[in-house]
Amino acid sequence: MSQVFRIGKKIMAPFFLVCFSLLFLTSCSTGKGAGSLYKQAVKSMEKGDYENAAVNFEEAILKNPEKAEFYIGYGMCLIQLEQYDKARIQFDKAILEKENKIVLENNKQAYRGQGLCDFYDNQYANAVKWFDKALSIQELESMNLDILNYKADALMYQGNYKEAVETLTKYIDKKKSDFRVYLKRANAYFKAQSYEESIGDYEKVLDLEGTNCEAYVGEYFVYLKMNQIEKADSVLDKALAMKTKTDEDFYNLAVIQYYKEDYDTAIQGFEASKNKGFTEADYYIGKIYENKKEYDKAAEHFVSYLENTELIESAAVYSALAEVYLKTEQYDLGLKAVQAGIELNDGSFIQQLLYNQITLYELLADYELAFEKANDYLELYPEDEKMQRELKFILTRRNNVQEESGDSNE
Repeated sequence: MSQVFRIGKKIMAPFFLVCFSLLFLTSCSTGKGAGSLYKQAVKSMEKGDYENAAVNFEEAILKNPEKAEFYIGYGMCLIQLEQYDKARIQFDKAILEKENKIVLENNKQAYRGQGLCDFYDNQYANAVKWFDKALSIQELESMNLDILNYKADALMYQGNYKEAVETLTKYIDKKKSDFRVYLKRANAYFKAQSYEESIGDYEKVLDLEGTNCEAYVGEYFVYLKMNQIEKADSVLDKALAMKTKTDEDFYNLAVIQYYKEDYDTAIQGFEASKNKGFTEADYYIGKIYENKKEYDKAAEHFVSYLENTELIESAAVYSALAEVYLKTEQYDLGLKAVQAGIELNDGSFIQQLLYNQITLYELLADYELAFEKANDYLELYPEDEKMQRELKFILTRRNNVQEESGDSNE
């Protein structure tokens, strides 16, 4: 049974609106036409009407192309529309090589915006560089926690867990009461194999929150890794005793039942939760059907998750979907799922996805591409003895195909 702490990532709007409130302070002296258009754009953003906001930002910039905050606002709007390349252009226009307070504040927001473009475009190494540039500016210190949070997420997606821990520790040093950051650091500690520290942070989450489904599940997996099975089971038993009042409580209860392998009870809870808008339940329903070897139903629910969830597409779900297609010998569909997952560049799943890609090329008898991808894989993971052996097999099949092709040509 695999652990999934975070199934997907979602573009979050609230802090964008905080940035706009800061920009309002510097935009009031703008000429009436441009200023009014800018304010209307911000109001549209607050309502989630990003298309109209974009139109108003464009018109405001046409009337006054000298205001950096207009470009920053427009860039933020374009992120919501997932137009990352166009957003990058706007942020670039806002950056100036000056040292006065207003320019530094605008530069900080623009650097953060560039980082967000790369973060949501799955370019995590570049995102970290932009976030570091933003953090290097002393102005607008109130933004630092948000930037540290995004930087830590980017590092987690890169698989750079130790640096993610360091980044989250900086956050906690400034704000010790945010249970969500302790939860993230606990997950990072787990990935970095610092198990005792991970348990400490999960316990801190439970101290702050009273109960927390993800903390219980996380702690359960830590104890499994430490081969402390009784403690692992006792953690889930505690979780089962959680009070269930809200729809989210009942969804969380189904998650715990899933990890307790009480699949019949769990699936009833997930189906009920799905009907109440918890589309993430499709992932777990799919995993249950996969465990029951009902692979067509499993694939149906993984696809449903990808089509209906508000979260951005997830490498975890694509990886699960590819595994199901492998088992049902639907290799073309499996390859598409793997390639979609690889594009998300998630460090937690990338190795398995790359491995399955090679397997699928073999099964499709494309030994040339399998050979190429296997060599690429071993450059990234040279210690993988299983792939070293597989490469020899691929090479043999590739040479046989080439010889047969040569014979037929003669």
